Amino acid sequence: MRPSRKLYRNFAFSLVLLASSNFAFSQTAQAPHPGRALIRKIELPLQEWLSQGERADIPWRVSVSKPVLTYQLQNLVRVTAEIDDNILLKQGIQHDLHFIVKVAPDPGSWDYGESYSHLRVEEALDPRGELQMMADFYVQPGVYTIATIVYDATSGKRSLFFNRIQVAAPGKDPLPELLYGLPKIQFLPPPDKAAPLGAGGLSLPVTTQRQVLLDLIVDLSTGEEQEHQNLYGPLYPDPIRRPIPGQWPDAASTRASMEEASAAQEIYAQSQLLQIASVLGALDLKQGCIQITALDVLRRHIVLPRTSANEVNWGKLRDQLLSPDKVMVSVEDLKGKQQAGRFFHEEVEQTMAQQQPPLCKLASATTVHMIAVLSRGTSFPSGSAKPQIQPSCNCKIFYLRQTGNGHSGDDLKNMLKPLSPAQFQFGNPQDFRKELLEFTQAIEKLS
Repeated sequence: MRPSRKLYRNFAFSLVLLASSNFAFSQTAQAPHPGRALIRKIELPLQEWLSQGERADIPWRVSVSKPVLTYQLQNLVRVTAEIDDNILLKQGIQHDLHFIVKVAPDPGSWDYGESYSHLRVEEALDPRGELQMMADFYVQPGVYTIATIVYDATSGKRSLFFNRIQVAAPGKDPLPELLYGLPKIQFLPPPDKAAPLGAGGLSLPVTTQRQVLLDLIVDLSTGEEQEHQNLYGPLYPDPIRRPIPGQWPDAASTRASMEEASAAQEIYAQSQLLQIASVLGALDLKQGCIQITALDVLRRHIVLPRTSANEVNWGKLRDQLLSPDKVMVSVEDLKGKQQAGRFFHEEVEQTMAQQQPPLCKLASATTVHMIAVLSRGTSFPSGSAKPQIQPSCNCKIFYLRQTGNGHSGDDLKNMLKPLSPAQFQFGNPQDFRKELLEFTQAIEKLS
């Protein structure tokens, strides 16, 4: 039995304007607490609770974001629930909390999936005085009911709120079948400092006259450190931790906060590039295959050697961006930055030369080789060698750049210039959706 409409409540959710000038979710989410369980093992009468309607035994605040289109071309919704730790502690008992989010399409029944976390209050204490739990999920266009539940197994108390959201479909959609192969509701792992990455591929067939070998080279270079003049403005990754009025932070903590903010923004921007690459890797070439290579050009590292697109573990690549080792810069990296241009030059030349056979079986005599470079734009240090890449094969070259990310220059573009690449630029997911269609049309035309 679905709850009546009079029980629905709408809650506002603030979005943060990042350095890329795109709206994205605030990066306040931290890595899951090591003691927090994410798979529900306790049996709960959820269907009974859902049919009984809203309840507020435990005082809390729930907010549900407006749907936001990501670079995976799916709409992301975030649910945030906050409980004042002092409310729980004043009761003088330990609390065993279970946080659950369920979603149902309208019309339709509750999805079998859910977002879940379990923690004890002593594990969740936060110096900010609030216990905060978040859940992310993708939804396709439509109307949905969201049920947010917190249950205290110690006291038997629970709270349940209903929310209602509507996700609009793109007007005059040139890619109406894009999401056909994906579930209407897809729950995502707990939010962290990286952009979310859902499973499954889009439905975007590309029909060509001849066989196509598409090599996608993804540049995951770490951006140069930048000074932020407005420390407590919209670039700050965690506005909850702003200084208390009258207590200005000392120089050391200010610098640490700036470095933390810069690192968080860099991780988020790099993970957005993975979202884009996962979409490009899911293109359905009716004749041919896609190979993917991921590089950190500035560090001269091969993050992912050439791999068939259907075998790429995008989640593992995302985990590497969150690894503490990712932010460590070795002495060798620092000394070798001026050789980054030569490194990129060699990698592209090797791809053009096809020094290794394709990972899929193709009739080489009729195959059209295409190379697409995906980057946010990379600038090499002063004095670096920036050799232009000369044509050495009958290849079709594409350059796809995510713009508006604070990068002022782009040496990769200049190095690729002699290859006369077809260029595609986009500064937000909506633009990327349009450029994706043009990119696929260019592949069909050139084959």
